[in-house]
Amino acid sequence: MNHYSQSFEGVGRFCIQSIRFPEDLAHIYEWVNLPYAEFWGLQGKSKQQVIEEYSNIIESGIQVFIGWLDNEPQFLIEVYDPKKDPLSKHYNVLDGDVGLHILVAPPKKSVHHFTLFVLCSVLEFLFSHFKALRVVIEPDHRNEKMHKLSVRVGFSFDKVIYLEHKKSFLGFCYREAFYQQLSKENLL
Repeated sequence: MNHYSQSFEGVGRFCIQSIRFPEDLAHIYEWVNLPYAEFWGLQGKSKQQVIEEYSNIIESGIQVFIGWLDNEPQFLIEVYDPKKDPLSKHYNVLDGDVGLHILVAPPKKSVHHFTLFVLCSVLEFLFSHFKALRVVIEPDHRNEKMHKLSVRVGFSFDKVIYLEHKKSFLGFCYREAFYQQLSKENLL
């Protein structure tokens, strides 16, 4: 899957496409150095170190995508198979599980609830194009904004887990819960 798009009235057109390596690395380098991106663990790294990190991520089989809003790069997602990840030691991985990491840049234009629309677009992408039955996340326990937003789109948090590099909340979003929340939020 190399390309996906979805429009929201009054917001614009979101596109998600496979990373263009190394062309998109300038965006990623900028984003991982934003103050709120501390949870990514790449702050203060050189451009070369970020390139090496993403080379390793891609080589490991994680799929990396850049999200755009109206032709402006706005977010990064990493999609992975939890069965092949250390996360699998912390819960019973089911067929149809898809792991997600997401980093959203500050919007280039003013959009009310911008990150909510980004997350909705990403989940629709995962449920429709990856045929995910359940999306799994493990945000840092300190990332309160992401916890609240995740619940708003249908995630439920199961427990606190300790990964090699962080203390996280383990969360799940089933396809049905996501679409129920979309309807409840009037985002359909």
